[in-house]
Amino acid sequence: MKKITLLLIIVSFFGTVGAQSKLKVGGSLGYATQISSVGIGLDGVYSVNDKIDGAADFTYYLENDYVSWVTLNANAHYHLTELENTDIYALGGLGLIIGTVDIPELEMFGYGSSSYTRIGLNLGAGATHPLTDKLSLMGETKLMITNGSFLNLRVGVLYSL
Repeated sequence: MKKITLLLIIVSFFGTVGAQSKLKVGGSLGYATQISSVGIGLDGVYSVNDKIDGAADFTYYLENDYVSWVTLNANAHYHLTELENTDIYALGGLGLIIGTVDIPELEMFGYGSSSYTRIGLNLGAGATHPLTDKLSLMGETKLMITNGSFLNLRVGVLYSL
């Protein structure tokens, strides 16, 4: 039920800002150090003004040693400078991490699966570089500070609507 509620929040967020042309959507690939797994993500960025963006991302990390992870982040981007058409920004925000352990061999004993949820603080930096009028390359590094903090490295593409 919690996952459905989170999905509805994300869809309603994009639905309310989708009518405006300041929205970028895209996909990303990432790696999280503490999780030690590759993640596949969906990204959305809404330009509030020339200096500030609101950003949301959802990342599913591939299962590693019976453990799968999902992160949902809401961040603010503050644009610091632009170098040779590359926009550099600082980011800060909140993140939600959901971990699930599923060991089929232990299910007969009643201990096969478990999950937990943590909220953390995101701090980092990123950059975007336009490839065409509508398509941009993005890269981001952020530290999620929580119980078991981790560094998240991501690259992806964003499409301007």
